[in-house]
Amino acid sequence: YHPTPIRKFSVDKPEVCSGCLRPAVRQARVAFSYFGGRVPLSADHARCWLGAVLLEEASYGRLSAVELHVPAEGLKAAKDSGTVWSEASPRMWLWTVRATRPGAAPSEPVAVEMFISSSDGVRIETRCKDEKAHGHVFRVLRQYCDSEADSSAPWHPIPATCTKISKVQDRAMPSDLPLKQLLGASLPEKAVGDLGAVVDIERRIMHLLDRLEATCAAVPLAELLPTVQELYQALYEGLKMGLKITTPRSDLACRYLEVMLSRLVADGKAERLQMGTHLAGQIHRLGVCRPEGLEAAEGLVMASRGPPAPLSLGL
Repeated sequence: YHPTPIRKFSVDKPEVCSGCLRPAVRQARVAFSYFGGRVPLSADHARCWLGAVLLEEASYGRLSAVELHVPAEGLKAAKDSGTVWSEASPRMWLWTVRATRPGAAPSEPVAVEMFISSSDGVRIETRCKDEKAHGHVFRVLRQYCDSEADSSAPWHPIPATCTKISKVQDRAMPSDLPLKQLLGASLPEKAVGDLGAVVDIERRIMHLLDRLEATCAAVPLAELLPTVQELYQALYEGLKMGLKITTPRSDLACRYLEVMLSRLVADGKAERLQMGTHLAGQIHRLGVCRPEGLEAAEGLVMASRGPPAPLSLGL
């Protein structure tokens, strides 16, 4: 998940940070795959979404030391019972985070609890003795959630359709691997390597998009074109690994391509315009939205080539 905030972060609003938070419902949907309150897979997606939110905010420097606490006893009991859903005992996940505030001393850890039940849906609560740290974490999460003061309507998002669900493999290590590890034998790394490659290419795409956001309108075109070429290569490699181009990434890439094309047209150099138009067309064919200026740029490229040479028949 790559969470998108629904409101801007404020260091002092709201003034009162109390009550529970719920994942924001917009157009009757939440930001993660939610299949209804009685489907255990909804809890996995909700947990992954909130974890992604906390890690994303940690990358921005607003949070630090994000830790997920998973009690071994609870997992064993859930596995033995075959279900984790109960009206009386909802499922609960616990994170501890630390607020990062400019010029402030390190704060006490803030507990972030997510409760998931078939009767009450998904709710998030924060606890800490330090009121300033608690308020900071509450405001960070409120970028992606609605508080009780924001909406008094019942939390009832429309469940997504369960079309095809991939089989989830057991996360436990096979019984023979710990023994091999103690004996110093090498462990298989194929699966870990494949997953690591996907994560690396995803981070590379996000890094290139961030770089284009900061430089597409300012750096010389001679430096901008290689960055766009790197983005094309990263998107192409991601597609070969099965990594889809999400709508937010498509919109960002399209916007940066439009800025590049407008600068190339204003620059007027045929060689650069031809290279940039070719790159924009290739990225569009990978699944990115078509930039508005692509058609005009292609027309200028065709016009710069001039009429075709007459065909010699050798007569």
